[in-house]
Amino acid sequence: MSQQSTPSPHAGAPVSLLDRIGLTAARRNALSERLREGWARLSRWARFPGDKTAPPRVVRYMLVLLGVLLGSAIFGVVTARADSNFGPHNAHYEVTVDSTFTLDVGPLGSLELDSTLPAFLGARATLGEIPANLTALDASETLGALQQDLSMYLQFFAAPQETLNLAAELLVANAIQRALLCAAVVGLTIAGGAWLVGYTRRRELAYRLSRKTWTAVAAYLVLGATVMTITVMQSRQRTEAEPGRTTAVLAGTPLEDARITGRLAGVIDTYGSELIGVYEKNQNFYAGADAALRDAFAARKQITEAGDEKSIPFRAQASTVLQAAQENQTPEEDLITILQVSDLHCNVGMAPLIKSAAQEVGAKIVVNTGDTTINGTDIERFCVQSFAKALPHGAVMVQSDGNHDSSLTSKQARDAGVVVLDGKVVEVAGVRFLGDSDPRATRIGQGSTLVGEENYADRGARLASVACEPGADADILAIHTPAVGTPVMASGCVPVQLSGHFHKRIGPLYEGEGVRYVNSSSAGAIEGNVTIGPLKGTAEMTVFRFDPGTRRIVDLQIIAITPQGTATVGARTRFPAPEDGNRVIYEGPDAGRTLMTRPSSEQPRDEPTNEPTDEQSGTPTPDPSSSQTTDNESSADNSAKTKDHKGDL
Repeated sequence: MSQQSTPSPHAGAPVSLLDRIGLTAARRNALSERLREGWARLSRWARFPGDKTAPPRVVRYMLVLLGVLLGSAIFGVVTARADSNFGPHNAHYEVTVDSTFTLDVGPLGSLELDSTLPAFLGARATLGEIPANLTALDASETLGALQQDLSMYLQFFAAPQETLNLAAELLVANAIQRALLCAAVVGLTIAGGAWLVGYTRRRELAYRLSRKTWTAVAAYLVLGATVMTITVMQSRQRTEAEPGRTTAVLAGTPLEDARITGRLAGVIDTYGSELIGVYEKNQNFYAGADAALRDAFAARKQITEAGDEKSIPFRAQASTVLQAAQENQTPEEDLITILQVSDLHCNVGMAPLIKSAAQEVGAKIVVNTGDTTINGTDIERFCVQSFAKALPHGAVMVQSDGNHDSSLTSKQARDAGVVVLDGKVVEVAGVRFLGDSDPRATRIGQGSTLVGEENYADRGARLASVACEPGADADILAIHTPAVGTPVMASGCVPVQLSGHFHKRIGPLYEGEGVRYVNSSSAGAIEGNVTIGPLKGTAEMTVFRFDPGTRRIVDLQIIAITPQGTATVGARTRFPAPEDGNRVIYEGPDAGRTLMTRPSSEQPRDEPTNEPTDEQSGTPTPDPSSSQTTDNESSADNSAKTKDHKGDL
């Protein structure tokens, strides 16, 4: 008879996770003992020498670390330097400790403003030359360059705080660099010295110095406070030695509290009124235009609520947004509003109007299709930042740089929070954008040149390849020069192209397998006139509403501000889609025209062609009486615009 085994008293008892991984009770006890022993050793090391005549070693090490960091930070701040621009001038910025921002114009004197930097910190900007070789320009280009210089002065008068903020950002960045470098040098010096003296000598020095820890801390603080006090007093004595005075010329401007010293005060008293007159004219124009724009939106709202369909330039059969929304079965509140601006050319006066328009329409995205600046230089950072800030809360700006921009413009925009397109598909607020910078660069007096190895056709082909990659699914191609988008539209991989460059509204027109729309200049840019100051031509912005369900633009709406300061907000009109059968009939200025699909084999062009066409050729014949232009502009316009490799727009 077989004998049965007796079950273990622990049989069926739950096994802990620690036991499962092999960390038994015995091993846990051993590990706990080792940790206690290690902590005791660390405590003895931290308390060394333990005779209560010196603080614990950890405290001493922390004091050394704090001393190095504090000293490095002070060194970095008081020695910070930066080279940038002030208006059209090169300028050298440095930190001061007199709570004043000083604009030093050399023998003429200085202009002083209260600093916005913390504590007693200030800054000094020493003006240099205006970086331009005017002898290399012809008369018209020289005038344009001088007008651009004047615009930079006006920007400072209009918003001096922006200039001060830019100087502060540059100085803070340089101070951080200097502080880190100083801390690294001091740390390496201490470590190197400790290694050179050897272990025995190092312990002996540590033992002796440890007993003078608090004496060293007190001496460090007293020395630092003395140096800072003397420095601040000397700086304030220099400032008070030649007290500035305010001038009535600047009354009512952001510079009314500025203190002016030396001969600069007389110069401003004598000639400042002329500059202030230009400033006030500029401010009054755009303030009035902004008010007119708000009124235009209110008037449009009344027309829409009244159901006045006569104001809609498309046939009622395919006109209203409600009908389009019903067809798409998408509630209007779910549509994504996009505001397009283009060719701003540093006209910062339009920034408040862009913000007003974006607020009125509830734009989630502002698409800037390029030429934000005039020359793509560092001194135009103010322009880039002004437009980047012209957004309602929560809105995002998407930008494709133009031929008047540069890689520096792209960096400035990214630093300001703008999504700059660089050849990849990006999704912003539910809309997928594809775009890139313009392959050409246009500079005043230098014409246009290729930036890299790609021309229009090459860049368009590369973007078409990206657009057709699996999963790309771009909704909108945003590209400055329309011709760059021709290969992309021919591919059928992107349904809509938004562009600028021509300073005239073109479309929407069928292009290849999609629809192209060219926005006019949002700064009222016209050839032969600078964009700074009151508008020289009509500035336009376009509002689109995008259906996230069908991934198509539902409608468009034109916003126009005239040189007379009036504003109009057009009716929402249905945006043609590639699926519409290649035919949309207008009832507006181009009444009776049929927009047909252009052959996809057409090669990219730098400018609109001026060859006569008809419906059979696939491109509409222009209406000479129309205020809008088509891709068939007059030969006179083309001959003027194609100067310097057709890229000076």
